[in-house]
Order: sequence, then structure tokens, then C-alpha cells
Amino acid sequence: MTDRPEGREPRPEPHDAVARPLPKGPDTTLRTAMFVYAAVNGVSGLLLLAFPRLVFDTIAGSADLYAVAYDSMRLAGGPLVALAVAALVVMRDPTGRNTLVTVIVLEAVLVAVGGWWNLLADDPPTNLWFEVAVPVASTVLAGYVAWARVAARRILRA
Repeated sequence: MTDRPEGREPRPEPHDAVARPLPKGPDTTLRTAMFVYAAVNGVSGLLLLAFPRLVFDTIAGSADLYAVAYDSMRLAGGPLVALAVAALVVMRDPTGRNTLVTVIVLEAVLVAVGGWWNLLADDPPTNLWFEVAVPVASTVLAGYVAWARVAARRILRA
């Protein structure tokens, strides 16, 4: 005779629950992409909001030459933080968030296009590492977020 009621399955042992792999699918892909997007834009935006001089000195390598740009860089930090919060909203519940994810993908693609344009057709006053890092990282992020959106299209339209 057993000590469990009839018809009930035995509880899994703790080691069984750990051994099973996590489910992977469009939901997990989209949530991971939104987490990465929120981290990149949140950190960038907060740095621009709080420390625009430090950010600009790091990328331009000059202390007082472009002091006028600090205010405009602070203004760019606000929308980046707002988009990071939007990505966290999608990460929490992606169901029916097709328009919001489309806006996030559009922003990521436009940043990548702007980064490549800046690198290839402009002569910005920034260090070369920054001119190369932004378009490459932005292209990778835009591709990942766009791919996650396509993979999770059924969830987003539900």
C-alpha cells in the first residue's frame, strides 16, 4: 500500500526538475531579444542622461571642444530609456504587442543605418573604435530583434 492518494502522479524529485532542459521556442527567443535590447538601450540612455560629458569625452577624446553637444546628448538619453522600458513591457507579456515590437525593430534598424552612414559617408569627431563599434553592434542587435519578431509573430498577433 502506498501513502499517496489514488490517481495522483508522484511529485518529481528536485534533481529531475533541474535535469530537464528549459523549453525553447518563439516566446523565449522574443523575451531574450527584448532583454538584450532593454539592457543595451537602458544602459546607453542612462549614461547619456546622467553623464553626457563622460560619454562624449570617451567617444570623442576631447574635453571642451564640443561642450555644446552635451545637452543634445542628454536629450537623446530619454527616448533610449523609454524604449528600454517598452522592451521590458514586451518581455513581461508579449501577447498582442505586435505594434510595440515593430517600433522597437524600426528603431534598431534606423540606429544601424545611421551608424553605417556615419562610418562610411561622414567625418565625425569621434574615435575610430566608436565609429566601427556602433554600426556593427547596432546591426547585430537589429538583426536579432527582427529575427525574434518574425519567430514570435503568432504570439505577437494573439
